Amino acid sequence: MSESKNIGAAVQWEHGIIHLVWWRFGKVRRLVFGWIELMPIGAPLPPNHPFLRKRISGANESFVHVARFPMNANAAVEWFDSAQRGALVLPTHPLLPTPGDGAELLCGDMDAEPKGSDWAVADQLPFLPQIHGLAEVRGLHGKMNFDVEADTNTDDFDQWFKDHMFFSLREHSEFRGSLLCVRYDPVVRWVDNRLMDLSAIDEAELYRVSTWPSASSEGLKISVTQRRPYGTTKPIVREIARPGTPIEIQWRGKIAETASEIVDRDGVVRWRSGFTSFLRQIGIQGAFAVGTDAIEVREDGKVIDSFSKSKLIGPRGAGNLVGEALRADSFQVAASVSRFKREERERLAQYAPTWLEDEKHAANLVRAILGQARQSVWIFDPYFSARGLLRFVLSVQPGSPKVEVFTSAKHLRTKLKSDPSKRVMDGVQSAMADLKAHKIDIELRLLPGGAHPIHDRFIVVDESRAWMSGNSLSAIGRRASVLLEVPLCEDLIGRLTDVRKKSTSFNDWLSRGEGEIEDVDAADDDGAPL
Repeated sequence: MSESKNIGAAVQWEHGIIHLVWWRFGKVRRLVFGWIELMPIGAPLPPNHPFLRKRISGANESFVHVARFPMNANAAVEWFDSAQRGALVLPTHPLLPTPGDGAELLCGDMDAEPKGSDWAVADQLPFLPQIHGLAEVRGLHGKMNFDVEADTNTDDFDQWFKDHMFFSLREHSEFRGSLLCVRYDPVVRWVDNRLMDLSAIDEAELYRVSTWPSASSEGLKISVTQRRPYGTTKPIVREIARPGTPIEIQWRGKIAETASEIVDRDGVVRWRSGFTSFLRQIGIQGAFAVGTDAIEVREDGKVIDSFSKSKLIGPRGAGNLVGEALRADSFQVAASVSRFKREERERLAQYAPTWLEDEKHAANLVRAILGQARQSVWIFDPYFSARGLLRFVLSVQPGSPKVEVFTSAKHLRTKLKSDPSKRVMDGVQSAMADLKAHKIDIELRLLPGGAHPIHDRFIVVDESRAWMSGNSLSAIGRRASVLLEVPLCEDLIGRLTDVRKKSTSFNDWLSRGEGEIEDVDAADDDGAPL
């Protein structure tokens, strides 16, 4: 970049974390892939990460390892510089020393890009969001050893790698044997951009800019340009007086494509977004993603399902920018009605219904939907059961978002077919306790009317996207049904919001003594016992 921030790591970057995957046969260790994050001053130091090991399928002595090594930024840069000089070794973990500390990591000859100590803008890295601030990168690129190539070019390894590094090494083979160093802009942390309707004709954009805790917004300006069919508009420039303060950019007519740039008083570019259709939210908002949790769903002491999910450590927004939360598909593109009309077929392709007739496939799809949530999850299902709570809600990251489940009072009172002495609510209460033990913020609420005022099942994520299922989520996939994302869902979410306001807290419902057992069997609407 022409105006690079050539300042030492100790000045503007405080912490570093090395993400490393390596192959081992006996005492021989070879680099598979690695990258370094340099975190601006004020970002908390990521917690330590245990070493994870996987035996190569069919081999007795070949393993692959993944670990993350927190340290100060200077130490991380020095380690990278040593690698560039040809001395690549396994870092020493601050709290988990191992026999491999300091051992050589073989990597062959590596080419630096860019050359020397220059930095390039990082805009094509698959483990970063496709839309981000001006992160900068230096890279060392080598060729992978034949044995390592053979052991890691498998479906089994690629899925394991993706679980921990959050991108497919097979799909991005150019990063095999590579080591990269990434530093985030030390001033601008994230930018929020929303569409406003000024009138039936004119639109505006509303920007909010957030800075890192130690950074000042003094002197920052945002410049926004719109590209129209026959050219671009003159830039609209606004000062950023205070972080988080709304900045309104008014346009005449419907917005086509806009580009934005944030510069400081010295003319250094701190943020840049190329011309795109309206983006609902863009920016760097992260959470510590440092491994995976294995989840087992048990029923009467037996494991009925199992899956894994990313294990996040530390508060959201704390600054560690690796994880599923930052993949490009977590940044949702929302367009106005007029834009849907202009590019209807292309834009509506994502809303094609998904045909489900396999229970495992259906469960994975629902988990993927819930796993995208950053602020809230609403589940409306009058027949939701303990099984559904555990199989799906456990996929939500702990601490955030808040999950609200809306089901019917009549359903909770009913007896279980498998054990008439128990009610559905008994299992639900046990499941709720289990979820809270996993630090998942969940609340159970009763639909108004006591019975089943809603036939279809709905999932609402972050109050901005909605899915509809023709089958109860407790039995989804057992019989063929359809799950689809609802386009133009604002009205639907509004109506579900009204239902939510009329719902009753499960605890209040219990305190009124309304949980008596009814003499009826319990089954969801496809006839399956709960």
